Amino acid sequence: MNKTVVIIIGIALAIGLIIGAFIWYLSFTSYSDLSEDIRFAKYINKPLIVKQPSALKYNLENMNRFSAYYIDNYDPNTVTSENNILKIFSIGDTIIFKSAKGYYSNHVGQTYYLIGEEKLVSGEIIKFEYYAGFDYTPAIWETMDVFLERRKLENKLPQ
Repeated sequence: MNKTVVIIIGIALAIGLIIGAFIWYLSFTSYSDLSEDIRFAKYINKPLIVKQPSALKYNLENMNRFSAYYIDNYDPNTVTSENNILKIFSIGDTIIFKSAKGYYSNHVGQTYYLIGEEKLVSGEIIKFEYYAGFDYTPAIWETMDVFLERRKLENKLPQ
């Protein structure tokens, strides 16, 4: 082989290794249990009162991080053709989360999820997830203590 062919093969291999390393870097993921994390521990195994209508949905074609089932906001005034809604949580209903999990990838970064369980009409018990941000403040529910305090401040409960 002449020197030019060896150099071209060497450059092609180096480019292939660099591209392969970059793809591996982007595809790296890790999962962690954050149930004891101070940011999420106060939401685990405690009934949370729904303060915004929400829907338990499924998406089998596009798997979420931990489950095909997830909680999303729901507007009962909006006409929708969605047939993936399994249950609607109304204001005042309760949700209980069993754990908190973290997901990390070099492509997305760090994300956090609360994981709950729900029994469907069919009797099947499923796990669902709810995305939780870094400085987590729940958008669709609140703890019983916060609920009672808010009701006192609104003068809707006897003091």
